[in-house]
Amino acid sequence: MAGNRTEETVVVTVICAENISARSGVAIPNVFFRLWLLDPAGKKLPKLKCRTACVQNNLINPVWNERVEFTVTNREFSGVCVECWDRSALSKDDFLGRFTVDAAFLATSNGAEQWFELRARKQDTSCCISGRVRLSGRIESLDAGQEAASRALSEIGEDADATHSGRVTSLLKSLDLDPKTVV
Repeated sequence: MAGNRTEETVVVTVICAENISARSGVAIPNVFFRLWLLDPAGKKLPKLKCRTACVQNNLINPVWNERVEFTVTNREFSGVCVECWDRSALSKDDFLGRFTVDAAFLATSNGAEQWFELRARKQDTSCCISGRVRLSGRIESLDAGQEAASRALSEIGEDADATHSGRVTSLLKSLDLDPKTVV
């Protein structure tokens, strides 16, 4: 039933990392992260993923302070998988480690920061994984007005012309929302 849907935003901020080493052990890593929402069974939801910017040549302690967001319905996810990668210009990117942020942490942390240790994947038993990542996370609820505005904006799409923009502004005003603070 559409009336019973609850939309929320999962917010994760990748703050910084410590002691990240390149897989080759020689080069300075160009680190970025891939983040996926996990379904209730713990499997990656491929359409719900984000990627951070690549921090290049920042030795082993890069800083991002980069926020990523996922919209979820009825809190149907078990957590966020965070994978650390070394961007390579000459070959495929190298996996540097990963961890999972549990949905319970996101629901109760209220944006508190926490360190997470990088871990190897099952198939990476022979490589050495090192480092940890500091991030914060939370789940933000959308109120009814924000949900209506969000739905209207998604229906119009990113290529809204002046006509669409006028309709969105009218809709937001009819919901007693300030278009400057919602959009």
